[in-house]
Amino acid sequence: MSFSNRIHIFATTRKAWIASRATIVALGLFAMQQALRLPAGFGIEDFMGWASNTDNAGGIRQAIIYWDSLPVFHNGPTYYLLLDTFCFIPLYSLLIYGATSALHIRFTPGNWLLRALWRITPYLLLLLVLDDLAENLSGFSKLGYPVPHYFGAHADVFNKLKFPLLFAALLPALYYMLAWWLGFHCSDAVVQLRREKWHGYMGVVGRSRYVLGALALFAGFTLVMDQCRDVVLSMVDGEGNWPTRVTVIVLNALAGAMFAYSCFLWTRLVCMVERISLPQFTTGAVSSSVGYFAQQWARFLALLPALMMVILLGYVTGDALASLRMRGLDDGNVIGWLSFFVALVVLLCWLFVKIRQSLHKDNLASYYNAMGIGHLLEERSRLPRGVPAVFQPLADLLSPTALPLVALSLLLLLRLMPGLQPQAFAELCLSLTWWLGVAGVLSLIEQRTSVPWGLFLLILIGVLGLYNLTNNHQFSLLAHGAAPDSVKEYPALVGGIIIGLLAAVWWLLTHTHRKTLSSPTASGGLLFLGYTLLLVVLLFGGLRFAEHYSEPASMLTAKVKRDLLTTKLHQREDTSKVLYVLAAEGGGIRSAYWTALMLAKLHEEPKQEVSKRLLVVSGVSGGALGAAAYRACLRQQKTLVSECIKEGFKKMDPLSPMLEAFMMEDVLARIVPTSLCVVPGCAYLSRALPFERAWIAAFRTMAQPLSPAWPGEPELMLNSTAVETGNRNTFSTVKLEPYEIPTNNDIIEELDGEPRLVTAAHAAARFPFINPLAVAKGPGKKDFRHLADGGYYDNSGVTALADLMPTIRERYKTNPIRLILIRNGQPVADCEKKRRLAPLAGCLKNEAPAHQDRDNALMQPLKTPGQTFYADAFGPPATLLHVSGVGAHGRQPAGNALWYSDKKDPNKLQPCTLDQESSVNLVPLGWYLSESARLALEQQANKVDLSACLKEFTPDAPATAALP
Repeated sequence: MSFSNRIHIFATTRKAWIASRATIVALGLFAMQQALRLPAGFGIEDFMGWASNTDNAGGIRQAIIYWDSLPVFHNGPTYYLLLDTFCFIPLYSLLIYGATSALHIRFTPGNWLLRALWRITPYLLLLLVLDDLAENLSGFSKLGYPVPHYFGAHADVFNKLKFPLLFAALLPALYYMLAWWLGFHCSDAVVQLRREKWHGYMGVVGRSRYVLGALALFAGFTLVMDQCRDVVLSMVDGEGNWPTRVTVIVLNALAGAMFAYSCFLWTRLVCMVERISLPQFTTGAVSSSVGYFAQQWARFLALLPALMMVILLGYVTGDALASLRMRGLDDGNVIGWLSFFVALVVLLCWLFVKIRQSLHKDNLASYYNAMGIGHLLEERSRLPRGVPAVFQPLADLLSPTALPLVALSLLLLLRLMPGLQPQAFAELCLSLTWWLGVAGVLSLIEQRTSVPWGLFLLILIGVLGLYNLTNNHQFSLLAHGAAPDSVKEYPALVGGIIIGLLAAVWWLLTHTHRKTLSSPTASGGLLFLGYTLLLVVLLFGGLRFAEHYSEPASMLTAKVKRDLLTTKLHQREDTSKVLYVLAAEGGGIRSAYWTALMLAKLHEEPKQEVSKRLLVVSGVSGGALGAAAYRACLRQQKTLVSECIKEGFKKMDPLSPMLEAFMMEDVLARIVPTSLCVVPGCAYLSRALPFERAWIAAFRTMAQPLSPAWPGEPELMLNSTAVETGNRNTFSTVKLEPYEIPTNNDIIEELDGEPRLVTAAHAAARFPFINPLAVAKGPGKKDFRHLADGGYYDNSGVTALADLMPTIRERYKTNPIRLILIRNGQPVADCEKKRRLAPLAGCLKNEAPAHQDRDNALMQPLKTPGQTFYADAFGPPATLLHVSGVGAHGRQPAGNALWYSDKKDPNKLQPCTLDQESSVNLVPLGWYLSESARLALEQQANKVDLSACLKEFTPDAPATAALP
């Protein structure tokens, strides 16, 4: 047998083996790509595409120096190229060939086009492999290995050819899939049989809709919105003794494994449950085919959480190594703890496979529409072969009725042990495991009775919301929660009671009434809705009773009289020096910490008296919370402002309590009439409340009302966006006249009471989907609006200052006024990846440049490559995004500020920028800040030069304001 025939047989008969190994190697390469990230958004794949010429020599050399700066990962690029060359290239080429062959044999061999595509497939694959090998050789050449210079000199050519050749190699398989989908080259009988199978496949997917929803939520938190990335980094590179760290890592890995197993379990059960009204398939072959698909679909959905966890760990690897490089550390412990986490995930995946094998059924048809609910709920997992029988009780915990209770128990443990930080990832996985159990039972009842009980529940939620009965996110104007000592106890107690109620209802539903659930009549669904109603009554009654004892001072905070801006400005001392107005842009907790650090640095600048000359601070989103933290530290008056800020952020975790409330209390609040309570959210059923409590616990004075600025403090403008109108709604410490904020709202004038400082800042910092929309209620019953993040309107915070500048200029006619912009995640000029094929050498250094000419950059319009992919289809939504507060409107105010500076001497009053650079280490945009992220931000803050912002000058003529 020839070598080519051996390859053909191996590729066509071992497709599953090849696919699994290719996936494992691809994930390993992805993790290494993250570990080999370069500043300014470049990476190892970009490095391989840089031609070895004079223009790129400095960038190539600097990239190697950057990688060598961390000895623990010194040979990382070499290992990456070796793994790609000797493992991934052979595996993916065999996988493409085997998949194309499997599709090809499904068709009759008479068609000339099918034969031609099959014949050219090996040659197209050969071209792709040769190009990929040539690109890897160019990488070895640039790393200094004895490879002919030709490969390095033409690296850009190999890089440009790779994706066209990949598309060409996939073209035969893509055509076969299209022909199969449309029924080309097939007989009518085959097409009819395929339609019946396809109908069954879609039934399998439809039955797993609740699992798909849970997976989408998990992906959103872990990968899309970056909420868990810094959480995982904190597990492997944070403070704490090793027993605590081991406990946290084991608990988080176990929670992730439970969620993955839950996805498998409920997908499998809901596919197996028999629906009486569903007609039988015409042949046994169709039943077996659909059953096989259901079996593999459950396994695939269980694999997705594990894949997402590995991808998340890959990102964390890059974050950890970037942080170590920035801090100049060579700490192998980080790699060790990461390896421990990965090893745990692999071990738990192996156990999952073994337990899954114990549930295997020889009859494939039994995997779809074959059994009753009672039999499925009684199913127990068997121990893998060779495991002692004494461990059978542990396997019993994985049963459909026990696994949700285990998840609830671990959630209660986390609430009772807040010292096990961070908790957010474990809370997410355990909450999803619990709710998948609830949704799984509901789905079993739906399939058994052919009644959409879940739809009825959604309609009920919509009706309650329509009549404003579940408005649980009204921001508090009450003194409730102001005392940090009292707010630490009652939420944990009430949370424990809620979890206990849920566990009791679950036990009654799945054990006492199991026969009723199994009935094909409507009795099972009515029983489920009845228990839901009982839970609502118990929760509402208990919370109405508890709210009277939660805080003795649950009264409206009286409004504080606010002076007009003109009055406040005239109360300030006259000076001939430069005055400042400051804008802090949004960006999650990263921007909050950066804003607070910069304000503290300005405040503590010796001999400048910035606090007396800083008139107004305008904040948006995270910038608003940073400004509020700065105000809180000014009023604590115990330590240096900078020390107060660092200590507060060090012990703060607003994500974990908010996430646990998001996944538990907020879900229940959809069916509990919280609007009938005296206290918003019945004092507990709102994820906004624990978020604010976390800030209060870190900065005690954030519980004080938002009141006028004290002497030596700047006025605050905390900006949010009204959902219903799109207007900017400003929480200001001064009263704003209508002409000062045209078409926008001074919202405090419309409220019944005075919001707390933390509440006002949080209203401006509503991270999309993570934080709830705030509900601002006016004097009338129907007078309310929803407030979203201020970044929707303008993410820079400058437009609010622009509105005030005529009033400020009227008071200070001769004073020079400078705008200070606090920004985060800013790219270094001329270093953005999308603007250059290869970077300047200075862009790859392990530190931000000492000085940048930001002024001209503020004036320049944004330049990006033209959109070519379905421009007509994607153009309108892209335009809508790009003109939003995070797009053009986020850049325009800064440009306008420069445009209106002094025309005679534009160097005098141009805006000053205090930027957190993305070139070194971009902290993820979430609500959790790891120790690595904090230290990286502090290190950048220490290097910021304030001289450009604080320099004085003597104007030759009256200066023009830096804002219109």
